[in-house]
Amino acid sequence: MWLTIALAACLYAQDAPQQRPSPSLLTVQVLDEAGKPVPNAKVGLYGVADYSFGKGRSLVAEPSWLKTGADGMVSFFPREYLGITKWMLLVSAPNYLPVREILQVSAVRGKTYTVRLKRGRPLEIILRNETGKPLPEPVNLAVFRLSPDEVEMFDYIETRFRITKELSIETLGFEIHSQFGLESLGEGRYRCSIPENHKEPLLVVVHHPGFLRGFYTRVEPEALQQGRVEVHLPKPCTLAIEADVSRAPEDAYHFTVRVEHIIDSGSGYTPFFYTLFETRVAKQQAITLGDISPGEYRVELRGEPKMLGIDKRTQQPKFAAEWFSKSVRCKATIAGETHRIQLAFTPPDPSQYRGDKQLTITVTMPDGKPAANQPYKLTVHGQRKLTVLEGTLDAEGRTTLTQLKERVHYDLYVANREEPAGYIYLGDPDYSQPTSFRVPPSKGDVAPDITLYAVEGNATKSLSDYKGKWVYIDFWATWCGPCRFALEKLKAELPFLKQRYKDSLVVITVSIDDTPEPVKPYLQKIGLWGQCENFWAGAGGWQSSVGQAFGLRDIPTAVVINPQGVIVWRGHPMTLSLGAVISEPSPSHP
Repeated sequence: MWLTIALAACLYAQDAPQQRPSPSLLTVQVLDEAGKPVPNAKVGLYGVADYSFGKGRSLVAEPSWLKTGADGMVSFFPREYLGITKWMLLVSAPNYLPVREILQVSAVRGKTYTVRLKRGRPLEIILRNETGKPLPEPVNLAVFRLSPDEVEMFDYIETRFRITKELSIETLGFEIHSQFGLESLGEGRYRCSIPENHKEPLLVVVHHPGFLRGFYTRVEPEALQQGRVEVHLPKPCTLAIEADVSRAPEDAYHFTVRVEHIIDSGSGYTPFFYTLFETRVAKQQAITLGDISPGEYRVELRGEPKMLGIDKRTQQPKFAAEWFSKSVRCKATIAGETHRIQLAFTPPDPSQYRGDKQLTITVTMPDGKPAANQPYKLTVHGQRKLTVLEGTLDAEGRTTLTQLKERVHYDLYVANREEPAGYIYLGDPDYSQPTSFRVPPSKGDVAPDITLYAVEGNATKSLSDYKGKWVYIDFWATWCGPCRFALEKLKAELPFLKQRYKDSLVVITVSIDDTPEPVKPYLQKIGLWGQCENFWAGAGGWQSSVGQAFGLRDIPTAVVINPQGVIVWRGHPMTLSLGAVISEPSPSHP
C-alpha cells in the first residue's frame, strides 16, 4: 500500500524543470570517515507526508535525485507549491553503507547538512546469464534491505511524469536507485558494502529495459556471510498486450496500460507491487514487452476521465465519465515464451465489485444524532454512478453491509449527500477499517462549534464566537501541494474582500498539520501571515476534533458560513467565487 500512497503524493508535481530560486532548499555534503569528500554518491530527497489514507512520500525538490561531484556536495532546489515538516534523505555510494535519515525541515532548510559515510563488509555480486556466463556489460542492478516490516525499495523508486495541457498525468518513466551503493568491477561483477553483522535478507533487483526488467531474487543471510553471491539471470519472457478502447465514449477518457510486477520475497513477507511500465493507449493498440523476467504480473487498463469544467450546483469538478479500471494477473513462468493478454473497455459491471464479506456500521448525522432511517449507497471509489449496494439505515443509524469484496475501495454516501460519509476497504492488514461514520456537514447544516487553536501560544477560539458574521474557512496543510494554489488565490483576493465586506466577513485558515511549528513560517513565506486569522486544528491531523467534526477527507477544503451559523457552501476553494456566494439569499436554520 505504501507505493500507491507514494505515487499518489506525486500527482501535483510537474516534470518540466522550473526556474531555480535562490537560496537552495538544502545542500548536502557527503564525507567519508576521514572527512574527505565522497564523489559519485547518489543523494535523494523526499518529503514525508501524512495523508488521510496513510503516510507516504511527497516531491519537494527538482530533481529528487542528484549525484555528488568531486567536492562531495549537491544542492536541491524546491518544486513550487509544496511545503512539508519532515524530509527523508537517502544517500548511497559504492563501498559505503547506505544512509536514510529523517530531517526536521525547520532545522536544516537552506543550510548545508553533512552526512558521514561508514564502510562495512564488502559483498561481491556476480551476475550470470542463463548459460552461466558472466554478463559482459553493466546492467541496472539494485540491492535493498528486506525485513518483514518493510521493504525499503519503495523509497528508491523514482517516477518521472508530466502534467499535460488537459491537466492529465502522463508517466514518462521509472528509475530504481540502489539502496546499497554498487561499484562495477567488469564482467558481470559488482561490489557493495553491507554491515558487519548483517542478519537480514537482501533483495537483489535487475531493472534494465531492453535487456531484462522486473527480475528479483532474495539472498539469505547465510549466503551473505560468504562475501560472494552469484545470481543467475533467466532468459526473458515476452508479454504481448492487446488494448481495445474503441467502445469508450468519444473524447471522454485518457487511457493508459500499466504493468506491475508482484514481488513475493518469501515467508513472512507481504507481497507487494511496483510499476515497471506504463504508456498511453488509444483505439486498438498492441504493446509488446520482450524483456520481462519470469514471474507474476498485474496488467491494468485505466481510463482517466477528462474534466469538463465545474458543476454550478455543487461547485465540484465535472467529468466526462466515471473512472474506469480493469486488470488481470498473469504468470510468465517459462523463460522465452510469449504470454498474451487482452484488455478492453466495457461498461462497468457492479457485480465484479461484489464478494462474500460483510461489515456492520453505525452512522451519525453532522449534529451527532443517529442517521435514523436515512438512505445509504455504497459505490466504487471514484465512480459515483457505479452502485454496488444501497438500502436504508435503521432507527439507530445502523446496518450490515453485505456482498463486500476485499481489496476494493468503496465510498459510503448517506442521506443523499454530495460528500461521502466514509470509505470502506477490507482485507488490508495495515489498515484498520472503522465501523463508525459521521456525515460531513454541508450546505444547509449548522456548522459544528469547533475549537480553533492558536498557531503560537495556548489561546483558543470557538467558531461560535464569530456568529453574526460571514465566515470563510480554508482547511489546508503545509505538506499539501494543491493547498498552496488555494492559499495564493486567497491572498490575491483578500484586499478586495476586506474593502467590500469590511468587518462583516471573517477569513480563517485552519492547518491540519501534526504540529503548529511549520504553519507560521509557511504562511510568512507566501505572504498570508497576519493578513487573515490563522489557526491550527489541534493534535491528530485528520483525526483531530476539527477534522472529525467537518468530516475532512480531502484538502484543500473550504466552507462558507452565514451570519446565522449555517453552512451555505462547501467544496474545493479553487472553484469558489466568494462574492457570488455571499450575494445569494442566505438560508436560515430552525
